Amino acid sequence: MDGTLRLLVRVKGTEVSILSHRPVYGMWEIFSHVGGLVGCWLGISVWTAINFFEDLYKSTVKLALKMRNRSKRLAKTLISPMLRQV
Repeated sequence: MDGTLRLLVRVKGTEVSILSHRPVYGMWEIFSHVGGLVGCWLGISVWTAINFFEDLYKSTVKLALKMRNRSKRLAKTLISPMLRQV
């Protein structure tokens, strides 16, 4: 005994199946698609942010006009009775 192992392998058939894969997209196509999607999402988020700030601005202007009109009406109602007493 010299410390070696002998192994006998018998194969029934000699057929070999080779599986190969050809990628649909190359590396540049993947970068192109990912970049396009990122651009779309970035554009949508910027558009949403602008729309939000536009709505906020319109609401603020509407509230300011409402408060100005209310203060004018209040001034008229307070000044009018004082003028009648004089």
